[in-house]
Amino acid sequence: MITIKTSETNPILVEIYITSPSVYLDYSAIAMLSQDDVRAKSFRNILVGKNGTLVVSSAHLIEACGLGLGPTFSKIKSFLDSLDNRFAFLNFNPDEVIAKEKQWKPNDPSPVLDLVLTKEVFRQWSGLSPLTAGTLLVNFQNNPDLSQRYKEIQTTHKTNLKIMFDNARNEYRNNPIVRRNIDNRNCFDQNFNRTEQVYCLLRRETIRTNEVFNDSDGFDLWHSVVAVSHMDYIVHDKKWARRLRAINPPTRTSTVFAGIEMDLFLKSLAG
Repeated sequence: MITIKTSETNPILVEIYITSPSVYLDYSAIAMLSQDDVRAKSFRNILVGKNGTLVVSSAHLIEACGLGLGPTFSKIKSFLDSLDNRFAFLNFNPDEVIAKEKQWKPNDPSPVLDLVLTKEVFRQWSGLSPLTAGTLLVNFQNNPDLSQRYKEIQTTHKTNLKIMFDNARNEYRNNPIVRRNIDNRNCFDQNFNRTEQVYCLLRRETIRTNEVFNDSDGFDLWHSVVAVSHMDYIVHDKKWARRLRAINPPTRTSTVFAGIEMDLFLKSLAG
């Protein structure tokens, strides 16, 4: 949730926080809802009625901006606009989130918020248009230097993650010692917080699987770790929904749905 207030010392005071029910929608789920007026309206009415928050990431913005100013982009923008200010930007890098969690102090912002991206896109906001994720999406689209910088960062991350997991999976298959260490890793180590537990469990599941590790899988894993650890609900594609259910995540993590279960998700959210 993003709100703007004024005070005697600050003419513009931006407050960013996440209200419950908090929802992470994978990009595929956002695209699906944007094409379905009935379900999109239902989601909007439930989220607004419960004063919840939709959490999105820079990766979502990059994918949407890559569409150009065509009908699909317009539908995604309209869907995001319909949620008004009920959104926040997710820091999808679990390593950064875990580091912030370990340094967190009372009254600090939530470790999962991407304050850097939020500040960047706010600099492009005129203050006249409505404050919505759709508006900030257009600001991102209209700032090629900013969007290109994020594209380059994400490309580097994707490449590095793919190399790392390809190597780890090869070692797991061919090195008995590595395989034993991974299989016996205690992901519920008493020194691990919830995000670290989920990260450990999902890394292991991703290394063990025989499915091809695609370029986008590293980011999907990262998003999954942070979102499942901190959101109330997550809607992902079938592959990652299945993996998240397979790891049997710790308590107080998200309720997970696949995109094809959108009606079940909406029913649960409305519950």
